[in-house]
Amino acid sequence: MAAILSHCSQGCLPKRHLASPGASADDEHVTGRTLALKQFYRRCRGTRPLSSSAAFRYLAFNKRMNPRRTRSRGLALRPTQLGATCYDLLVNQGEPNASMPEDVSQRVRCGAYHEAGHIIAAVQGLRLSPEGLMVDLSGEGLACYCKEVEGSDLLRERVIVATLTGFRAEERFRQESSYPARSKPEFIFGPDGREARGLLMKLPGEYFSNERVLEDRVDHLIDQNWHAIKVLATALLAKDPEPLKPLKSGATWSHQKSARYLAGEEVVRMLGRCGIVAACDADC
Repeated sequence: MAAILSHCSQGCLPKRHLASPGASADDEHVTGRTLALKQFYRRCRGTRPLSSSAAFRYLAFNKRMNPRRTRSRGLALRPTQLGATCYDLLVNQGEPNASMPEDVSQRVRCGAYHEAGHIIAAVQGLRLSPEGLMVDLSGEGLACYCKEVEGSDLLRERVIVATLTGFRAEERFRQESSYPARSKPEFIFGPDGREARGLLMKLPGEYFSNERVLEDRVDHLIDQNWHAIKVLATALLAKDPEPLKPLKSGATWSHQKSARYLAGEEVVRMLGRCGIVAACDADC
């Protein structure tokens, strides 16, 4: 990656990647830069969170390659903005983001399926927290389960699968409901994507091979447990909003004043009726 970024900043690539021998120097410069950015773009999924300057290059390339798909908000990237997070640069400054104009009620429903997906994957070998799952009135949500992974590649894999399943479950619900799809960078540069990448890098073996295997596992898990995901999401959406409750960890997950909650013990009982064995641990 360091080499790719170096080529991006210089606007060139090794000679074997440049334009044909008959091309002008300017053509070679443009072609080399485009190829470098293209390689960089394709490898974004498997890297650590990108620097702001790297995000700038990603966005510039995306605008060049997809001029009609890029949603412009009239905001140009300026040097003073390069201290912002990659997510802000990509999502707020022009990356395609079909979910931005959707209705709040749609986001809430999608959020419920997202968190239900996390929980369904988590019970495949991880313990649930009594705090269960929740979604606020803006569609932001949280699924609570144990993520102790130190020293165990098996537990890392289980947490990665649980982390990936939220976005995939939401994607499937959006497709079935004809809702606009969320853009891939929203996941890649969001908290779930960053967590999954960090854990994937700690697994033995080749990164992209591990990623493909675990993504296939996620898709199979969703197919096999879609009914249970719908049961949890529907039950969560049926709850009346309650005043926002503090988390045991003390962390802040929402800036709303109220949210819907489905407690861990209730989740265990509902999954039991679906034929899924789950356990809730008060120490989580």
